[in-house]
This record gives sequence, C-alpha cells and structure tokens, in this order.
Amino acid sequence: MKIKVKILFLVSAIIFSASNAFGFEAENAADIVTTPLAKEHSKFLGNIIGSEIHTNFDTYWNQITPENGGKWGSVESTRNSMSWSACDKVYNHAISKGYKFKYHTLVWGNQEPSWITTLTQVDQKAEIENFMKAVANRYPKIDYIDVVNEPLSNPSNIREALGGSGVTGWDWVVWSFRKARELFPNAKLHINDYGIISNTTKADRYVALINILKKENLIDGIGIQCHEFNMNTVSITTMNTVLNLLASTGLPIYVSELDITGAPNISEESQYQIYRDKFPVLWEHENVAGVTLWGYITGKTWKAGSGIVEANGLERKAMVWLKSYMASEASKVPNKFSNPNFVENTNIEVINIFPNPTTQFINITGIEVDKTEVYDVSGKKLISNSSTKNIDVSGLSKGVYFLKIRSENQVFIKKFIRE
Repeated sequence: MKIKVKILFLVSAIIFSASNAFGFEAENAADIVTTPLAKEHSKFLGNIIGSEIHTNFDTYWNQITPENGGKWGSVESTRNSMSWSACDKVYNHAISKGYKFKYHTLVWGNQEPSWITTLTQVDQKAEIENFMKAVANRYPKIDYIDVVNEPLSNPSNIREALGGSGVTGWDWVVWSFRKARELFPNAKLHINDYGIISNTTKADRYVALINILKKENLIDGIGIQCHEFNMNTVSITTMNTVLNLLASTGLPIYVSELDITGAPNISEESQYQIYRDKFPVLWEHENVAGVTLWGYITGKTWKAGSGIVEANGLERKAMVWLKSYMASEASKVPNKFSNPNFVENTNIEVINIFPNPTTQFINITGIEVDKTEVYDVSGKKLISNSSTKNIDVSGLSKGVYFLKIRSENQVFIKKFIRE
C-alpha cells in the first residue's frame, strides 16, 4: 500500500488553510479507510435515512438526518393524528450507534400539513407550538434542529400568525427560535436554506437574518444545503467568498444537504470531478463543523444522478474518491468548535512557537509556561509536560496538531504541523 500526499501549506499563528491544496493517490483505498469514514475526524460526515436503513449505511456515515420523517406534513398530515414511525427509526438508529442526530425540521413553508392554512392565526400558532412540544417530548436526545428551514426561499405559510415581518423584518423567525430555545434547551439550534453557497447577495441576506438571531443568543449553527443545482456550477472562488461571509458571524457552518450530479450533463465522471474539486473546499474550511449528504444510493435520492453508490453496492467514482480523501491527511483538519477544552485567548499574538512546521521540537517564546499539552485534531491528548518551553514532538505522526499552553490563569492554543 502506498499513499502519496503532496502538501502545500501556509501556517500563521492561528490559521491553517488546506482548501484544495492537497493532491493524493491511494493505490488500495479499501485498506486505509475507517468505518465510518469520519470516525477519526473532528468533523462528522453524515447522510439522511428515508424509508429504509441501507445495510451499508454504517460503513460510510456517522451523523443522521431524517429525510422526510420529521417534517410536520409527514408527521401530522391529519390534524391531531401524529405518525412518528419513520422518524423513530432514524432517531433510534442514531442513538444506538452514538451518531449525531439532527431533527429536520420544525418551521417550513414546504411540506406543512395542508389543513393548517384553513385555521385562524390564533389556532395556527397553537398548532405549531403543539407540534414543537410533541417533538421535544418524543426525542429528548436531539443534537441539532433545523428550527426554520428555507426562511429566504420557502417562508412558512403561517408566518403572519408567528409575528410576520414585525420590527426586525423577521419576527416570525425570531419567535420560532425563541420557542425552540425554550423547548429544546440542550439542542443546538440551526437555520437552513438553499442557494446560499452560489449567491453572495443571498448569503448577505442570510447573514443579516442570522445576526438578528445572534443578538438574543438564539442560534447555534448555520445550515447551507449545497444541492446539485448550485454545486454543479458554482465557482470555487464564490464558494470561498460565501463561506467566509458566513464565518464572519462566528458560528459553525453545517453543509446540510449536499448532492452533486455533474455538469454540463449528468455523468459519473463529471460527478467525481466536482466532488474532487469542491468537497475539500467545504470540508477544509475552518468554520465548517460537519457535512451531510442528501442521499447516496442510486435510485433512492431525490435528484436523479446524485447517488454515489449503486443499489447493488458498487461504489461510483465519486465514492471511491471520497473514501481515499477521508483516509488522507488532507481531510484531517481541526474542528475549532468541537472541543470545549480548546479555549482560545485573544492575546495569542504575544506567543511564538517555532519551528513550524517541525520535525522534532517545538519551542515557545513570549510567555512563562506552567504546562503544555499536545492534542490531535480529534481532541485526543498525546503529550503532557510541565514548565517546559521545549517540547519533543518527534514521536508524532505527520499531520496537524494543537499545542495547549497554560500560563498562570490563562490558556493559549496554537496550531502546528509535524512534518
């Protein structure tokens, strides 16, 4: 087995960017992959579950979103009669496997029950609140929730009952998040929409709405769908511009509904090339905390041509590439939102670590040191020393690491590369 990794890097005090800077080949990718693919990563790589749990699901994915089972119209198509079986299946699988579970979705202008539009605004508000309470009672271990789905693209049909535009211009969204914060105190609250990754103007509107929610600490994450009708043709320059716009909020970004078919025509070769060129742009961005694909089995996805594994289990070129990529050092980038022990101090500029990259030792200047610790990108502690400014890292494998420096009552985090 041979893995050839070519790394082009730029390291500053606290910034590491690897987007599209890596090229690699794996002669036998099956020998080097983990199960699931992101098992040893600090970010999750997830997928949806629809009508069935495919036998190879756990081979690839470690986060789950119900495709349709959690949508209000699916749960309560008849008023006061709720059907949870589809969502129960997804939730129970996530809990049993220890995967992150995202509930999709609470408030959305599409796939709302048809009967809701026949009610008064008072009753509409009461009904959506009852639905939210039912979700909270049934699924106490939700990790993430798409509180409002597609507020820009498909706003709720009952938004006037929830406050309409109001003072903020988005009062109905604010009400939804306030209620979700009340009912789901332990879940991370997300917003979600499509057409963001390819449209800087729409991204600006999205950020404006997100900042309204941030003022009341109502939002914990940003969802961007990244469907094929955007991903097939968007430029990498636009992708990076949009990701940086969203990152300016300081919130984690979640690629929530990724699929790719190919351009200008649907084809396996074009699909593979787009995954190869654009997936790393998403995965390696420092504010992206996880990626969820919207289906993967050919013939079982909502968009024809977006599957990356055939129904008979044969992996298409995009999946073969994805497995190789996830097994490479290029994919093992840090998730700055994942480890609560990583407390970053704003005065980090006074500290210098060198050489960086290094092959043997890391030296620290600019601060008195009480203790140092070295972590890998998953948050696992590998080295611990007391009162030393010279750390031997020669025993580490090649890759990206965090150096945690304790000084009096302060904690500083620096990134370094072991070559």
